[in-house]
Amino acid sequence: MRYLTRGYEGVMAVEEKILIKLKKQFPGNFLELPEKFKATDKNGRTAWKYYKNGSNFLYSDKLQYYYETYSENLFKGTLVNHRAEFERAAGHEIECNGYGVQKMAAIKSSSALLFNTLGDDKYVAIKGPVLPNGNFHLKYEEPLPAIDPRYPAYIDGFLKDENGMFIFIESKMLEYLNLPRKLKKAYLDCEQYQLWKIDPYAAKSFQKLFEQSCCDKSLSKNGEYKSVIPAYDIFQILIHSMAILTFLLKLKDNVKEVFLVNTVWNIPEKSTDFLGEDKEEYLGKWENVVTGVGHLQEYYLPEIQEIYKSALGNEVIFSFCFLKWSDFKEMVEMDIERKEYLKKYEL
Repeated sequence: MRYLTRGYEGVMAVEEKILIKLKKQFPGNFLELPEKFKATDKNGRTAWKYYKNGSNFLYSDKLQYYYETYSENLFKGTLVNHRAEFERAAGHEIECNGYGVQKMAAIKSSSALLFNTLGDDKYVAIKGPVLPNGNFHLKYEEPLPAIDPRYPAYIDGFLKDENGMFIFIESKMLEYLNLPRKLKKAYLDCEQYQLWKIDPYAAKSFQKLFEQSCCDKSLSKNGEYKSVIPAYDIFQILIHSMAILTFLLKLKDNVKEVFLVNTVWNIPEKSTDFLGEDKEEYLGKWENVVTGVGHLQEYYLPEIQEIYKSALGNEVIFSFCFLKWSDFKEMVEMDIERKEYLKKYEL
């Protein structure tokens, strides 16, 4: 695995150049950088802030890569059939955050990327050799049972047909430029899983995988563990795999095949020259992701597949698919107008 040494500054330089490039291709007008001022809170900490609509919010130079509203970042500006799903999402995709903007209004919003690809209809048609073909009922931000029922593990996209085919989608855009999240220590205690009450054996098996994925057993100060794969978010894949199984066992529905899809936006190597001196930094990041996925598929996927067979039946097939967004979008049936709109993401 290839690790680069430029750290945070290197990542920020790469992301900035990508956002500048994409901004030229995205239609409409973006926020202008507001006038900022320094403010001190009651704990003596200072931060840059700005005024908006009579309130003050945190300031960031990244505000220039946001639309005023999320609807400006969506195909036809439409979010009707699935609005309630995004309103309940843990990421608060369409609510104003501490910076006074909506996450889904950002150029780099992975939620907007997936929504613009799959659409606002209640059904979506899938084609091609990788995923099962047909018409699927579509949902976004589906809550999956993990540990605390109050805080489910939300999956970006959920597709289901009438023949026992389930497709769960985790969408990423530029997240892989940064280090993946850490694991909360609760995941090393299988008796805290909701799965424990349904299938203790499966819960114990997932605990072993979580233990295997931690780089050491020493807790950080905030009670979290680092991953053995620092370039890929294996913790999220394991959490989703466990939560999906719990979801299916609670659903008590006919299950034949289960697909966990990680679709990730990337820049083709032939198109990376605009990054200049940061080209190698980006290519190294992407190479690390691909290597991390290979590690997951070799050392974790076979175990997950066995857990699913044990819990759901030997005939049930669990598959993990890592797909470039450029390949994933070709598996979705769409009209010419949407295809043209999605070119805003292509570099």
